[in-house]
Amino acid sequence: MSSRPVGGIRTRATGCGFLATFLLVSAPVRAGVIFEPATSLTLGIGTSIRSAAMAGAGSALFWGEPDVWANPATLSGLRGVGWQQGHSQLNPSFDDDVVFDTQQVLFGGAGIGASVMGQPFSGLGRARFESAPITIDTGSGIETFTVYEQTESFALGISPLRVVDALRASAGSGQPRLTDVGEIAVGYQTEHTESGIEPGNLVPFEVWETVDWGVNGRLALGRLLWPEVPFHLDFAAAYSELNRAGQGRRSADGLRRVGFALHGAPQPPADRAAPPASLPWWRPASVPAFTATLAYDRDERLDTSGGIESSADRVGLETEAFRLLALRVGYVSDPEADIHAVAYGGGVTLPVGPWGSAGYQLAYEPLSEGLKPRFRQGWSVWLDPARIWSDALRR
Repeated sequence: MSSRPVGGIRTRATGCGFLATFLLVSAPVRAGVIFEPATSLTLGIGTSIRSAAMAGAGSALFWGEPDVWANPATLSGLRGVGWQQGHSQLNPSFDDDVVFDTQQVLFGGAGIGASVMGQPFSGLGRARFESAPITIDTGSGIETFTVYEQTESFALGISPLRVVDALRASAGSGQPRLTDVGEIAVGYQTEHTESGIEPGNLVPFEVWETVDWGVNGRLALGRLLWPEVPFHLDFAAAYSELNRAGQGRRSADGLRRVGFALHGAPQPPADRAAPPASLPWWRPASVPAFTATLAYDRDERLDTSGGIESSADRVGLETEAFRLLALRVGYVSDPEADIHAVAYGGGVTLPVGPWGSAGYQLAYEPLSEGLKPRFRQGWSVWLDPARIWSDALRR
């Protein structure tokens, strides 16, 4: 980057113009939104590939991969330690090199789960948008740079009843689990987002400090209404507020979300009165043969005064067999972004005994009318040290 003041000013101004252009062509938003001074791209795209294949309906999901960007309370069901990585082509109709990448560390157990994406340990995870290389003439020479936006976050989710169940189990209590009937979870997330150009010696164009919070609840309808039927049926509801600014800080676009979900599955072998003496290596005893989940989310985008600026409806369906193969489909209706289309995708998960797994997920997420769908894919690795330890003690 040139050290001459005029060259630096021109580079920054040109970079801002390119940033606005990339935000416009890479996200399904109305044309005017890029000129608002505090609009974030990375905060507006979910990190969950699973949820993307279900049209973004993920705020009420107690089961499977959590959707932290939709509701941090979904972290409460985590068990073990995992690494998730995602890669998305933001707008294939424009340029395959405009990408959104995420890296996330997840860990939890006993009703407490956490997500680490660059906070509190910088460099350990992130969500990052990056353009293809851009070449310009600054007046003092040719320079090449990329436009970026990066979010680092930390999130925590807690289910108090699961915590109590874990404490009672460790004390040897033979009483039924409280969560057999239902539970409530709460979650909180902090986010630091900045945009700029690389390489360069300029400060970021924009910096946002935002927070998310959410709550969700689950009710075991099957156990309450049909206790003798060997089938689990759960209903869940959720509420979350996203991208809220801290006191005295600038905000990205605020979002309010309400969600519902219905989840059904036969009892897994571990819950039966007389489970089989042994199972195949690919079949953990806690995994049901088949599951089906129906989810619905309604987003309400808020203006600076807290009023509703626009809204979107999302419906998603997921079916899973032995937690090996998952198929997902969804529908999103977003009049403001001119999206009325189907999302779809799936995933494959390979177990590593009962102690861990490795998985691959993909999703095709619709954009505005006339644009190709956004292709997204992700990889994950999970390990449950507590399960390894407990199995070792039983030997």
